[in-house]
Order: sequence, then C-alpha cells, then structure tokens
Amino acid sequence: MADEMRRLVSFLGTGRYEPVTYELDGRTAGTTPFVARALAELVAPREIVILTTEAAERKHATELRRALGETGFPEPCFVRVPEGRSRDELAELFRILCRQLRGELDGRRGHLVLDITHGFRAQPFFAASVLAFTRAVDDPPPEVRVVYGAFEQRSEDGKAPIRDLTYLVEVLDWTQALRLFLRTGRAGEAASATERLGRELRRTWAVAGRSGERPRLAELGEALSEFGADLETLRTGDLLLGRDGKRKGRASARELVRALEAARAEVDRHLPPLAQVLDRVEAMVRPLVGEFRDLQAAEGRRAVGALAELYLRLGRYLEAIATVREGLVNEKAPGAASRPAAADFANEAREEAEKELGRDLGFRALADLRNDLLHAQYRTGSGARQAEDIIEQVEKAVRDFVGRTGAAGPST
Repeated sequence: MADEMRRLVSFLGTGRYEPVTYELDGRTAGTTPFVARALAELVAPREIVILTTEAAERKHATELRRALGETGFPEPCFVRVPEGRSRDELAELFRILCRQLRGELDGRRGHLVLDITHGFRAQPFFAASVLAFTRAVDDPPPEVRVVYGAFEQRSEDGKAPIRDLTYLVEVLDWTQALRLFLRTGRAGEAASATERLGRELRRTWAVAGRSGERPRLAELGEALSEFGADLETLRTGDLLLGRDGKRKGRASARELVRALEAARAEVDRHLPPLAQVLDRVEAMVRPLVGEFRDLQAAEGRRAVGALAELYLRLGRYLEAIATVREGLVNEKAPGAASRPAAADFANEAREEAEKELGRDLGFRALADLRNDLLHAQYRTGSGARQAEDIIEQVEKAVRDFVGRTGAAGPST
C-alpha cells in the first residue's frame, strides 16, 4: 500500500469497546478502543469514512471523533446505514456500500482500506459481497486491503493484531477468473488473478514469518496465459505438440498440466478449498496431453478429438468444426503433414490428402459448414442456415469425429 491516495472505510457498531494496542505490519498504534483510530495512525489515510447505524452513532461517534481529532487526522465522514431489518433495508445497505467502496479521492480512485472489525450483524458479510460485486464488474476494480482487528487475540501485555484478510479477496478474484476460463477458455483474467494471488500469498507468508518455501504461483499464471492464447487463436500445433523456439518445444497443454501439478501442494497448504478448482482445470486440459510426435497416430488423433470436443463445450463452433476438418485430413496425411507449426511440416503432402478427401461428399459438406461460419454469412446461400441448424450440425460432426478417434474428451 505504497500509494498515498488511501481511503479508510470502517464500520462502527454498538458494542462496548475496550482500549488495546493494535499492531499491523510490525508497527503499533497508540492505545485506543477504536480500530479506526489505530488504522488512521498506521495507514495514514487521506479520507476516513465511518459506516454506522443511528444507534451506533449516538453511542460512539463523539468519542471516536474526539480520538481522531486529537491526532490531527482527517475529519471522519459518518455515513448512516440501515440495520438491515428488512429486504428494503438490505438493498439500501448494498447501495451505500457500493458507493463507499467505489468512492473517489481527490477526483481519482485511491487505495481502499476496508476495516470490518466493528461491523454490526450482517454488515461484514454484506461488505464482502459488495466487494466481490465491484471487483467483478468494475474495470479496473478498486485496489483494496481488508483488515480485521483481532481484539480477542490480544496478548498479556495488551497488544492485539490487526489481521490482513486481503488474500481472501484475491481468492474470490481467482475463483471467478478460473470459472470464466472453464466456461469460455479465456485465460487472461485467470492468469492475472493467479499471479496477483501468488504475490498476496507471498506477502502474507512473509509478514507472518512462516518457515519453509515461500508460495509461488507465477509459473501457473504464465502457463495459463500461454495455453489460453494458443486455445483462443487455434494454434493446434503449439497446444498439442509444441515447436522449436517456443517453450523449448513443449506443448502449452502439457506445460499447463505440469504447472497445475506443481501448484497442487502449494494450494493444498495455503488454500485447500481451491484445490477442487484446480482439479476441474486439470480435467479440462489433461485429455489434450499425450506421448505423440504428430497428430496422425492414434494418440494424436484422440488429442485432436478432445480438442474439438473442448471447443464445442465452450461454444466455439468455428474452432470446433475447423478442428474436426483438419483432424479428418490428419487421418489421410502422413505424419510429417500432421505436425502443424513444425519446421519440417509437409505442406504439399497435406494438400494431396485434402484433394483426395475433397471427393468425399461428407467431407465437402463439413468443409462447407466450416466456410459458412468463417465467412460470417457473407456468401450466397449461407444465409439459409439458422443458428440452431449450425449448432446441431457442428455437434453431430464433433460427436462423429470423437467416435472415430476414441477421445475421452474434456470434463469439468
């Protein structure tokens, strides 16, 4: 949190708060009953917002205002929130939290420090849900640090830690991004979220003074990024075979599986519930991995079938039918003509195989379907196909091709 534009948003409840010396990142604040007062000293915010019910404001606002005023911190802004006794009040609470968590400081959005220590009843839960909402829909999402003053964990000498819960926000981001990847194959957000989570885990690990190897998720983020880029751009050779000069000839599907396996112990240790998410990603990718040098041999054809089925499941119909079409050519072409992106790719031999297949009516119909999708209805006669007809025909083509290859297909 090196940025000077900090905004502290804190809850105020009706509890009986006792003085304690709060600690954060190895620093201590003056003794105070209010976590907001301690955080004002420890994070030096430019703006302080106190979310409070009417009852909490009556009970504590004067004392808290005095505590902040004595040290010369910014004048706190008290924002009244409902207690959440009805559905309408809960909806209003959600709207208020959205405004405050998105708030701008000096005309631009600053780093947000969200303190949930004194949240009343369901307020911390609502804060977490609103934070997840804003990070899902805002671009860019607010930079945030979530903290909780653990008064109940105070030591005998009267010191209590302020726990950093920010990694839980990164976990939410990561889970949502991986869910997007599993549904669409778009890996950019998942890769970025994985790298951010790795940085946050390293920071939390270092602050806590834990022993052992520090968390590393950067390799998984890089592997997700490369696999996603190859998948989105139909780089079949790079996905399934690899090529010289790129990742030392290693296929991006294989590299992603390796990175997932390497990250497993780390996730099991630090974030055990999310191991199930990695299981789903691995189940999606593993059918694309095998011991094959080209895509003409049986195992290579099975990988192509699995890739076609993956594109179909992701709703990527053009990529699915293109993969089927090329997979059928692989069956007729020699091995050297079924190594896309290889330096010794036998292009002429592949063209001969395509000519031979071109005499088959079924193959020509499939190629016509591929061309229909490729040209976006800008061809005479292609406008006759309805979307549902195209989907049905692509589904049948993929099923038939997968049946020929014996591919297990991806799962999630």
